[in-house]
Amino acid sequence: MEKKLPFFWLALVAMVCASLPCRAAPQSAAPTENVLLKQGIQLLSEGKYDQAVSVLSRCKQESPLDPRPYFYAGMALTQAGRLPPAALELQEAVRLAPKDPVYRIFQANLYSRLRQKTPALDALSIFKGSDSLRQLPSSWLYMLADVYLRLIQPDQSLQVLKVLQERNPDAPRTNYELGKVYAYWNELDQTIRYCKKSIQESPVNPSAYFELGKALYQKGDLPAAKQAFVHAVQQEKGEPEFLLKLGNTCLAMGETAEAVRYLKQALPSAASYPEIYYALARACKLQGDRENGDAYMKKFQELRAAQSERTQKTFSVDRLVVRGQDALDQGKTEEARSLFEQAAKADPDRWDAHGYLAEMYLDSGDLESAYSHLAWMQKIYPQSVVGNYLMARYWVLKKDYQQALPYALKAKTTMPDNSELRTLLATIYSHLGENDKARLESKAASRLATDSARAQEDADQLKTPKQELPSTRPPR
Repeated sequence: MEKKLPFFWLALVAMVCASLPCRAAPQSAAPTENVLLKQGIQLLSEGKYDQAVSVLSRCKQESPLDPRPYFYAGMALTQAGRLPPAALELQEAVRLAPKDPVYRIFQANLYSRLRQKTPALDALSIFKGSDSLRQLPSSWLYMLADVYLRLIQPDQSLQVLKVLQERNPDAPRTNYELGKVYAYWNELDQTIRYCKKSIQESPVNPSAYFELGKALYQKGDLPAAKQAFVHAVQQEKGEPEFLLKLGNTCLAMGETAEAVRYLKQALPSAASYPEIYYALARACKLQGDRENGDAYMKKFQELRAAQSERTQKTFSVDRLVVRGQDALDQGKTEEARSLFEQAAKADPDRWDAHGYLAEMYLDSGDLESAYSHLAWMQKIYPQSVVGNYLMARYWVLKKDYQQALPYALKAKTTMPDNSELRTLLATIYSHLGENDKARLESKAASRLATDSARAQEDADQLKTPKQELPSTRPPR
């Protein structure tokens, strides 16, 4: 189950929307006064995420080399809960501005939420030592510290927090985050100290109360733990994890009726927190209500079994894709094809498996098989530059140049500086009789591919990447 984002998340988004329009655009991009960009950012700040994405898509068409609309589209999609498409937008923002630390932090944040540790750490590889951190605003340092901890990198998280501590040693947020790091190391006295300091500076502080309660519970001080959890529940009503911990603490103290009261408040979220059913099963049995106890235990076991099945399925598909990639790298084409086919059959929404298969079938001339996978790719994420490029290739091979053109143009809006794509467009225009456009595209392709290294880079950009779209694994 995916943990709820920290209570400061919406405040951070608001702060980002207020501050980042001032970020400089690359010299080749449209001016900072881009009207569509401002409109998209405003819609994002108002919580109108679908509208923001739509406006930012138009902005990308006008300024395809400006990373900012991709970044804000990634933020909007993240807020809307559409994490895999958000990752693709952020990947493009980072490609266009690879040294921008803000883009890297937000990309790592998204990958960490998708349980993809390796690409998340790759995104953060530009941060080396505290000197590279001191230029960042505190809001982004807080996110960076939180991301490092989610990636099980407590030493790096502490390093970031030390920079924040230097700026303001009494900041409630900094002390709360320090408490979380020490809780990870099981240094409970330090956790309690920092959480209490955070609460002293900011009494309305539900997350700090919750972290404090967990540390006190581990130390065996149940009355104090209960008091902390009560404060957390009162300050953030309906938060299921807070209610669950409070209910379990009441059970440990023998206060069964009170435990049931809190746990039933958490019941609407039990599908995401199966432990609520388990705790209620225990409580009912302690009250002698065996029938309801058995019913709650059955629901707990069913949810856990379903979660286990989904996890196992995701693990199996991941292994098939990785094995397929390895086989492809070793030139074992048939073995790779078989493994990718198994992955796509097990999880039809697995974009990368379809991508590899589509490309392999196009290369072999099996257009019918290629199209079945290209159609899935369009269904999963129609904005993909690789998906659109491969679909354009398909229609060129079918000699239907009218059908090929819109897909190639879609790909061009995202990757106008790719020589292979521009060559494909030149071919399409030539067969459509638009010779002037064909010559322009051909000249652009020649200019972009000035040497073999650049040509190889262009070809690699349009190959199915190992992780263009993150796997849609279920949250845990």
